[in-house]
Amino acid sequence: MKLRAVGSALIGLLMAGSIRADVITLKPSSDTMVLGGSFHAETPSQYTYVNQFLVANVQDIGDENIASSQGLLTFKLRAGIGPVTGATLKLFEITNGNAGGTFGFYRNTAAWQTATVTWDTRPSYAPAPVASLNVGDGLNQTWRSWDVTSVVNGWLSGKDPNFGLTFSKEGSVYPVVFFGSSLNVVVPEHRGPPPPPEHGMPAPPAAAQVLPPGYYGPELILQTSSVVSTPEPASLAPAGIAAVVIIGISSWTRKRSQPVSASA
Repeated sequence: MKLRAVGSALIGLLMAGSIRADVITLKPSSDTMVLGGSFHAETPSQYTYVNQFLVANVQDIGDENIASSQGLLTFKLRAGIGPVTGATLKLFEITNGNAGGTFGFYRNTAAWQTATVTWDTRPSYAPAPVASLNVGDGLNQTWRSWDVTSVVNGWLSGKDPNFGLTFSKEGSVYPVVFFGSSLNVVVPEHRGPPPPPEHGMPAPPAAAQVLPPGYYGPELILQTSSVVSTPEPASLAPAGIAAVVIIGISSWTRKRSQPVSASA
């Protein structure tokens, strides 16, 4: 009887689901920067020379010393993800300028299109930031992270429409920190060996440190928990055979232990 119970319990464990943690990394489906000042009516395609930045101060362009700017980005969330246990939005800080400041993400409340959006037509957004980070350590070429779990779960539940986020410096219209957009990709460079120094001249200085090839744009990292109802075949087969054997032995033992009735 005990053996049969063990076999039944083993089958029950096989049928029960297990919790599996998944990490999903997304790149933006759309991202761009809109500029104010004398660029207020221009679309991003009209100033492609700054499109590798999500937010940046723009100096000495046209008649404008510094133009205000904001970043816009959207991530497409596939159906069936469900609520997440964590959502981290990462941006790569290209340069700081020793100025720093607090940067926040704001939930957009209206739709926008990368090809047509301008500073004048940029989407409205909720007044309170969904996440803020003070960047004041003066570091360059480093990743920064914001916790955006609440807004992502609002999108996934249908509570809020997913119009993406606005990224902006808080308390000032002139950000001095440069962050990379999805176009900020470093490709490998193929260079020959440096020329030898001329006779009697010192060797050329070492090359400035450059980023290794890779992607340095926005990333949304989702942590999810899902129930796995069907075990992997490799783990299912041995356990299933063991359960059947245990139940079979239990049945055979029970039959052997039953008394044999006398013949008439």
